[in-house]
Amino acid sequence: MKRLVLILILFSSNVCFGQFSDSFEDGDFTNDPSWSGDLDKWEIATAKYLHLSASEADTAYLSTASSCVRKVEWDFWLKLSFNTSLNNYARIYLLSDVEDLEGEVSGYFLQVGGSNDSVGFFRQEGLVSTRLFLCPYLFTGHSTNTFRFHITRDSTGTWEIAVDSTGGQNFFSMGTVFDDKIGSSSFFGVWCKFTSSNATKFYFDDFRVSPII
Repeated sequence: MKRLVLILILFSSNVCFGQFSDSFEDGDFTNDPSWSGDLDKWEIATAKYLHLSASEADTAYLSTASSCVRKVEWDFWLKLSFNTSLNNYARIYLLSDVEDLEGEVSGYFLQVGGSNDSVGFFRQEGLVSTRLFLCPYLFTGHSTNTFRFHITRDSTGTWEIAVDSTGGQNFFSMGTVFDDKIGSSSFFGVWCKFTSSNATKFYFDDFRVSPII
Protein backbone atom coordinates (compact mmCIF):
# COMPACT_ATOMS: atom_id res chain seq x y z
CA MET A 1 0.00 0.00 0.00
CA LYS A 2 2.81 2.43 0.89
CA ARG A 3 4.49 1.71 -2.47
CA LEU A 4 1.24 2.45 -4.31
CA VAL A 5 0.85 5.77 -2.50
CA LEU A 6 4.44 6.71 -3.35
CA ILE A 7 3.91 5.88 -7.03
CA LEU A 8 0.75 7.98 -7.14
CA ILE A 9 2.59 10.92 -5.59
CA LEU A 10 5.50 10.68 -7.98
CA PHE A 11 3.31 10.65 -11.05
CA SER A 12 0.84 13.26 -9.88
CA SER A 13 0.55 16.33 -12.15
CA ASN A 14 1.34 18.49 -9.13
CA VAL A 15 4.47 16.64 -8.10
CA CYS A 16 7.32 18.77 -6.78
CA PHE A 17 10.46 17.91 -8.71
CA GLY A 18 13.69 19.46 -7.49
CA GLN A 19 12.87 19.32 -3.80
CA PHE A 20 15.78 19.57 -1.40
CA SER A 21 16.85 20.32 2.16
CA ASP A 22 20.07 21.68 3.60
CA SER A 23 20.91 22.32 7.24
CA PHE A 24 24.67 22.60 6.52
CA GLU A 25 25.51 20.00 9.14
CA ASP A 26 28.12 18.58 6.78
CA GLY A 27 29.97 21.90 6.88
CA ASP A 28 29.72 22.24 3.10
CA PHE A 29 27.56 24.13 0.61
CA THR A 30 29.12 22.84 -2.61
CA ASN A 31 27.70 19.30 -2.48
CA ASP A 32 24.42 17.60 -1.63
CA PRO A 33 22.95 19.97 -2.64
CA SER A 34 25.36 21.98 -4.71
CA TRP A 35 25.09 25.76 -4.37
CA SER A 36 26.57 28.18 -6.89
CA GLY A 37 27.12 31.91 -7.01
CA ASP A 38 29.50 34.17 -5.10
CA LEU A 39 31.17 31.24 -3.37
CA ASP A 40 34.10 33.29 -2.07
CA LYS A 41 31.73 35.44 0.01
CA TRP A 42 30.15 32.61 1.98
CA GLU A 43 31.20 30.08 4.59
CA ILE A 44 29.71 27.57 7.01
CA ALA A 45 30.03 28.99 10.51
CA THR A 46 31.13 26.86 13.45
CA ALA A 47 27.51 26.59 14.57
CA LYS A 48 26.68 25.08 11.12
CA TYR A 49 24.93 28.13 9.69
CA LEU A 50 25.35 29.48 6.19
CA HIS A 51 27.19 32.73 6.89
CA LEU A 52 27.96 35.70 4.68
CA SER A 53 31.69 36.43 4.98
CA ALA A 54 32.37 39.40 2.72
CA SER A 55 34.80 42.25 3.31
CA GLU A 56 33.28 45.34 1.67
CA ALA A 57 29.98 46.83 0.53
CA ASP A 58 28.49 44.69 -2.20
CA THR A 59 25.78 42.17 -3.07
CA ALA A 60 26.12 38.38 -2.86
CA TYR A 61 24.01 35.40 -3.81
CA LEU A 62 23.87 31.63 -3.72
CA SER A 63 21.40 29.44 -5.59
CA THR A 64 20.65 25.76 -5.98
CA ALA A 65 18.46 23.73 -8.34
CA SER A 66 14.77 23.58 -7.47
CA SER A 67 11.82 23.37 -9.86
CA CYS A 68 8.99 23.08 -7.32
CA VAL A 69 6.20 25.53 -8.15
CA ARG A 70 2.80 24.16 -7.02
CA LYS A 71 1.56 22.36 -3.91
CA VAL A 72 4.90 23.25 -2.31
CA GLU A 73 6.13 24.38 1.07
CA TRP A 74 9.29 26.34 1.78
CA ASP A 75 10.94 26.45 5.21
CA PHE A 76 14.01 28.41 6.27
CA TRP A 77 15.60 30.25 9.18
CA LEU A 78 17.54 33.49 9.02
CA LYS A 79 19.20 36.02 11.28
CA LEU A 80 20.23 39.55 10.37
CA SER A 81 22.43 40.98 13.11
CA PHE A 82 21.80 44.62 12.27
CA ASN A 83 19.09 47.22 11.83
CA THR A 84 18.03 46.83 8.20
CA SER A 85 18.06 49.76 5.78
CA LEU A 86 17.91 50.68 2.10
CA ASN A 87 21.37 49.18 1.61
CA ASN A 88 21.15 46.29 4.07
CA TYR A 89 18.59 43.55 3.56
CA ALA A 90 18.09 39.98 2.32
CA ARG A 91 15.99 38.28 -0.33
CA ILE A 92 15.04 34.62 -0.41
CA TYR A 93 14.13 33.56 -3.93
CA LEU A 94 11.50 30.82 -3.74
CA LEU A 95 11.26 30.60 -7.53
CA SER A 96 13.78 31.76 -10.12
CA ASP A 97 14.20 30.91 -13.77
CA VAL A 98 17.95 31.62 -13.66
CA GLU A 99 20.87 30.61 -11.48
CA ASP A 100 22.31 34.15 -11.33
CA LEU A 101 20.16 36.23 -8.98
CA GLU A 102 22.09 39.44 -9.62
CA GLY A 103 20.31 40.42 -12.84
CA GLU A 104 17.06 39.73 -14.64
CA VAL A 105 14.93 37.12 -12.90
CA SER A 106 11.48 35.69 -13.45
CA GLY A 107 10.29 34.49 -10.07
CA TYR A 108 9.14 35.28 -6.54
CA PHE A 109 11.10 36.36 -3.49
CA LEU A 110 10.59 37.25 0.16
CA GLN A 111 12.47 40.40 1.14
CA VAL A 112 13.48 40.78 4.78
CA GLY A 113 14.41 44.36 5.57
CA GLY A 114 14.88 47.44 3.45
CA SER A 115 14.17 51.14 3.82
CA ASN A 116 10.91 50.49 5.72
CA ASP A 117 12.31 47.76 8.03
CA SER A 118 9.57 45.41 6.85
CA VAL A 119 9.04 41.94 5.33
CA GLY A 120 7.38 41.75 1.93
CA PHE A 121 6.58 39.19 -0.74
CA PHE A 122 7.38 40.15 -4.35
CA ARG A 123 7.05 38.96 -7.91
CA GLN A 124 10.04 39.82 -10.11
CA GLU A 125 9.87 40.05 -13.89
CA GLY A 126 13.20 40.95 -15.41
CA LEU A 127 14.50 43.87 -13.33
CA VAL A 128 11.03 44.99 -12.19
CA SER A 129 9.77 43.88 -8.77
CA THR A 130 6.14 44.17 -7.71
CA ARG A 131 5.20 43.85 -4.07
CA LEU A 132 2.28 41.46 -3.65
CA PHE A 133 2.01 41.29 0.12
CA LEU A 134 3.38 43.12 3.16
CA CYS A 135 3.64 40.97 6.28
CA PRO A 136 1.82 42.74 9.11
CA TYR A 137 3.50 43.21 12.48
CA LEU A 138 6.97 42.15 11.31
CA PHE A 139 9.68 44.74 11.96
CA THR A 140 13.37 44.44 11.10
CA GLY A 141 14.68 47.59 12.79
CA HIS A 142 16.26 45.73 15.72
CA SER A 143 19.94 45.11 16.31
CA THR A 144 19.20 41.40 15.85
CA ASN A 145 16.33 40.11 13.69
CA THR A 146 15.66 36.36 13.77
CA PHE A 147 12.85 34.64 11.87
CA ARG A 148 11.77 31.19 10.78
CA PHE A 149 9.39 31.15 7.81
CA HIS A 150 6.96 28.56 6.50
CA ILE A 151 5.55 29.48 3.09
CA THR A 152 3.12 27.46 0.98
CA ARG A 153 1.69 27.71 -2.52
CA ASP A 154 -1.32 25.59 -3.40
CA SER A 155 -2.32 24.14 -6.75
CA THR A 156 -4.31 27.25 -7.74
CA GLY A 157 -1.63 29.86 -6.99
CA THR A 158 -2.58 30.98 -3.49
CA TRP A 159 0.43 31.73 -1.30
CA GLU A 160 0.42 31.72 2.50
CA ILE A 161 3.23 33.15 4.61
CA ALA A 162 3.66 32.03 8.21
CA VAL A 163 6.46 33.02 10.58
CA ASP A 164 7.88 32.56 14.04
CA SER A 165 9.53 35.89 14.85
CA THR A 166 11.72 34.26 17.50
CA GLY A 167 13.19 31.71 15.06
CA GLY A 168 11.32 28.79 16.60
CA GLN A 169 8.54 26.53 15.32
CA ASN A 170 5.50 28.38 16.67
CA PHE A 171 4.24 29.69 13.33
CA PHE A 172 1.66 32.43 12.95
CA SER A 173 0.02 33.11 9.59
CA MET A 174 0.66 36.56 8.16
CA GLY A 175 -2.06 36.04 5.56
CA THR A 176 -2.55 34.86 1.98
CA VAL A 177 -2.22 36.34 -1.48
CA PHE A 178 -3.12 34.97 -4.91
CA ASP A 179 -0.65 35.26 -7.78
CA ASP A 180 -0.26 32.69 -10.52
CA LYS A 181 1.54 34.74 -13.14
CA ILE A 182 4.77 32.72 -12.97
CA GLY A 183 4.34 28.96 -13.20
CA SER A 184 7.82 27.54 -13.62
CA SER A 185 11.16 27.61 -11.80
CA SER A 186 14.65 26.17 -11.98
CA PHE A 187 16.35 27.57 -8.86
CA PHE A 188 15.97 28.57 -5.22
CA GLY A 189 18.40 31.01 -3.66
CA VAL A 190 19.38 33.84 -1.35
CA TRP A 191 20.59 37.32 -2.26
CA CYS A 192 21.97 39.95 0.10
CA LYS A 193 22.74 43.65 -0.20
CA PHE A 194 25.04 45.07 2.45
CA THR A 195 27.38 47.85 3.51
CA SER A 196 30.90 47.08 4.73
CA SER A 197 29.85 47.25 8.39
CA ASN A 198 27.28 44.48 7.86
CA ALA A 199 29.21 42.29 5.43
CA THR A 200 29.49 39.47 7.98
CA LYS A 201 26.11 39.72 9.71
CA PHE A 202 23.82 37.56 7.57
CA TYR A 203 22.99 33.99 8.65
CA PHE A 204 20.76 31.33 7.04
CA ASP A 205 19.85 27.75 7.96
CA ASP A 206 17.40 24.86 7.65
CA PHE A 207 16.39 25.31 4.03
CA ARG A 208 13.69 22.87 2.95
CA VAL A 209 11.60 22.78 -0.23
CA SER A 210 9.14 19.92 -0.45
CA PRO A 211 5.67 18.95 -1.71
CA ILE A 212 2.59 19.46 0.40
CA ILE A 213 1.21 15.98 0.91
